[in-house]
Amino acid sequence: MIKHIRGALLNPNANGFTFHSDALITIVDGKIASVTDTPANTDIPVTHPECILLPGFTDSHIHFPQTKVCGSASGPLLPWLEKTVFPEESKFSSFEYASHTAEIFCSNLIRHGVCSAAVYSSSHSTSTEVLFKNLQQVGLKGLAGMTLMNRNAPQELLFDVGYVTERLHQQIEKWH
Repeated sequence: MIKHIRGALLNPNANGFTFHSDALITIVDGKIASVTDTPANTDIPVTHPECILLPGFTDSHIHFPQTKVCGSASGPLLPWLEKTVFPEESKFSSFEYASHTAEIFCSNLIRHGVCSAAVYSSSHSTSTEVLFKNLQQVGLKGLAGMTLMNRNAPQELLFDVGYVTERLHQQIEKWH
């Protein structure tokens, strides 16, 4: 299947960006096949008037459980983890809390132009399931998984290796 998107485009390149006042993006079977200036004799209408098209971004390292504490870091890492991150991540044992936060997390990604991400979830399998579900519902691509901890964290975040391995295999089977 072939689809066309036409409009103003800001396209990154090795030297910065190239602005195309009238670009034509050709998509074949869900993949971008070409990006060109629109030929003068085309009958393809502008699909996004009064917009500037931009490529989607990929966030290659983001922590789902830090959604509500983003920007709170100050000082050395370990005290910040103990005072802020670990207490926040402990809340992800609650399905409701994880679900609400997943909605915020996915909304934030979309709002900032992120279309795919490599995501660290919490050490709770339920919150990771919620994350996968929300990513899928809003159409984001994600490489995600449980954060694995079996020492040097509060007890409520530590899980036995056997338990975690079993949950990981279940998630791989379901989501990958």
